[in-house]
Amino acid sequence: MLIVIGLVGAGAFVALPRVLPVFLANPWLNGFIIVVFFIGVLACFYQVGQLINSVRWLEAFASENREDPSIKAPQLLAPLATLLRSRGARMQISSSSTRSILDTVLELPFLGVSSLEEERKVSQAIYAHPAVQKDLSRWNATLLMPSPLPQYNLIGVGDAPKTLADYKGLTVRATGGIGKAMAAVDAVPTSMSATEVRQALDGGVVKAVAFAPHAHMSFGTVESGKWWTTNLNPGTVNCPVVANTDALAALSDANRNALLGSIDEALDYYISTYNGKTMDAWAPTLTSKGIESISYDAGELAAFKEAVAGPAAAAWISDNTAKGLPAQELYDLLIGMIGK
Repeated sequence: MLIVIGLVGAGAFVALPRVLPVFLANPWLNGFIIVVFFIGVLACFYQVGQLINSVRWLEAFASENREDPSIKAPQLLAPLATLLRSRGARMQISSSSTRSILDTVLELPFLGVSSLEEERKVSQAIYAHPAVQKDLSRWNATLLMPSPLPQYNLIGVGDAPKTLADYKGLTVRATGGIGKAMAAVDAVPTSMSATEVRQALDGGVVKAVAFAPHAHMSFGTVESGKWWTTNLNPGTVNCPVVANTDALAALSDANRNALLGSIDEALDYYISTYNGKTMDAWAPTLTSKGIESISYDAGELAAFKEAVAGPAAAAWISDNTAKGLPAQELYDLLIGMIGK
């Protein structure tokens, strides 16, 4: 950067006799442009300085010199620093270590949540649990509100799976707890970004996609799909809204109260809009596209739950209890609220 600045300065010096008359023709405007240029240069140096500090901190942490008071975790790495300090320099960060307790317990398959209102109720109860709040503190994060999503269902092509046995070998775009549910019935869960789903379905990479209704419409699976499951309801995805704890505390009392006081109203509006505009468009879309509805009877749904729900919950409780978390307590809290 210094070399580039030197070259620019040398070029400006050489060109000065020719460009000076142009500059003097409108000194205020051109002077303003030069000032903005120098501010931009200083901003670049500031950003590079932040990167240098981040690298220095990471190197010190890796060398187990993280207790040196002269080496402070830069703001750029504050969430990562919190996680690393809690685990040690030789740890590995897996995808599971970046997920909170609430991400996983609320995504267990076949919980039986029947509405957005119920999803909101159980999510907020889990969010309020001290163990969940402590878990989120490693990211310096405070939970504000859920973004409740309805139960996912599948849209697919080819032969529709009408029984549990029909899922064997079916390639399904499904993530999280829904992906595990599909694997438990011998389907083949595949993970990809939402923007890739339409192309994957058209190209035969997957034969089915698990989405909420709005996503099926937004990402075009309704354009290719031939069938959809009306009541499989294998689960949903938890999408909390969080705030930086320090930033939240730094707000004035009036601003903080305004933010926190708007949560219930925002959720009421969100749920009303989803149940209204989104779902009002869903059924006509399916009808206009000629998509076949696949509904499972009570016996088939019971077979799904027996194959998936119980083992998934037991594994989740066992894994998280081994980590010193009150997994059984959280699970019992969640199950105790569903259907009430």
